[in-house]
Amino acid sequence: MYGFMSNLQTRIRNYFDYIIYGFNLKEIGAVSLCIDIGILIYAIVDIKNLFIVDNPWWVLLIIIFINVIWQFVSIVKEYISFFSRGSRCIKINDYKTHEYLIEDELKTNYRLIEIKEIKKSILISDVANDIIRHQSVSCTYFRNKKKRKTDKYILINKYILVKFLNWEWIEMRRNKGAFFNEKKLCMAGELFEKAKDDASYSVPICKGYYYNSFLTNNAYTITLYEDGFKIHAPLNIYNYHIQTLDKSIMSDHIGVSTLAISCDNYIFILIHNNKTVVSSNKLQPSGSGSVDFRDWKHDNDFKSIIRRAAERELVEETRLPKTCIKNTEITGFYRDLNRAGKPEFCCVTYMISSKNEIEELIRPNESEIVCESQEPIQINKIKEYIDNHTNEVSLSLYMSLFMLNDYKTHSPSVKDSVCR
Repeated sequence: MYGFMSNLQTRIRNYFDYIIYGFNLKEIGAVSLCIDIGILIYAIVDIKNLFIVDNPWWVLLIIIFINVIWQFVSIVKEYISFFSRGSRCIKINDYKTHEYLIEDELKTNYRLIEIKEIKKSILISDVANDIIRHQSVSCTYFRNKKKRKTDKYILINKYILVKFLNWEWIEMRRNKGAFFNEKKLCMAGELFEKAKDDASYSVPICKGYYYNSFLTNNAYTITLYEDGFKIHAPLNIYNYHIQTLDKSIMSDHIGVSTLAISCDNYIFILIHNNKTVVSSNKLQPSGSGSVDFRDWKHDNDFKSIIRRAAERELVEETRLPKTCIKNTEITGFYRDLNRAGKPEFCCVTYMISSKNEIEELIRPNESEIVCESQEPIQINKIKEYIDNHTNEVSLSLYMSLFMLNDYKTHSPSVKDSVCR
């Protein structure tokens, strides 16, 4: 019964968020729809007076009545079109051999790393990683110029982008997954900016929405195929130069992943099911997702926001009680080129509980995670495990392990090497 109710709630929320987004895009005329319905109801209720011969306005009223019905039918057709715009599309992957276009300005602080084992590419900055690991970082709220650029791009290109949104919405509905337009926290600038006191660093942030990120960051490498034609997002891997976060047109909501390590040095790895938008059926860190807008909580300590989001994702995906968590540390930062340079943070969460205690408590969230949990892996055997499961490893897991190893190199408090 619980599963049925949870499924029903997910479906209702999927419909609700999708319709509201359609109203915001003006794909569905919300105001005119309400006005038309009101006039139509009034005309039906007062229809007997409409045809009184003595009424000098009856001809005009009949014309208005017909016009209202016609407008109402048009709105309904818009609604149906919004729900079926991409229904005949299929997704194909024809970008994997294409070189990423990167602005020269970005290359001064980042270097490109191609991860051949999992066929992914990232940008990594030693300067940014040193800052996020060892320096104080506050956040500057709000840089709305970034959000306005993203909104303008989506609005101008909505007739193409809606196909991508509708295709994913249909896929999630078919798999009974969640595709919600949640409020997200986005990076509106790089980590290199000095704060006013010149003794710490500051990161500009802005409010975003998941659908906006899907239509920008995710759609960047999505190719749809419809009626013999390929459909690309207007800004895609073939024409868009990945830029600094302040200049980027992408929404760039902040991603976060964490590895839960038990007090007896075991790492817990999960598997995403086919209900997730990203990395379906892949091995994942103990918690992975993105920073919700509510994680901000008017806290200007940027690192606290990242840690809070990482622990929230861990609890949501494993259903472990918060009392099991000792503390969380940020191990690194990178930008995911496969999602147009989307910012991602890696963490490690130390648990106060042992492997056996956690196994008793862990209950994978079936809306995202395969219920049969993976056997915990000893921290000194994780490299061997990853090498034996290369085709199943997600980028977030690979980078979480990579960053933990790099963090260990630069932070003596982390004693165990976990990957090459």
